[in-house]
Amino acid sequence: MLAAYTLPVDVVPAVHAVQWFAVLAVLLVAGQVWLRLPRHRALVFS
Repeated sequence: MLAAYTLPVDVVPAVHAVQWFAVLAVLLVAGQVWLRLPRHRALVFS
């Protein structure tokens, strides 16, 4: 939301796309790390 007020109109969609991919990457990595812990793997796959 802050980007919409501070950046030029042409740049905001690109920033939004980059932010979306960054959040997606963090969530995917965090999910993989969480699943690789032995106590969590037993909860999910048993």
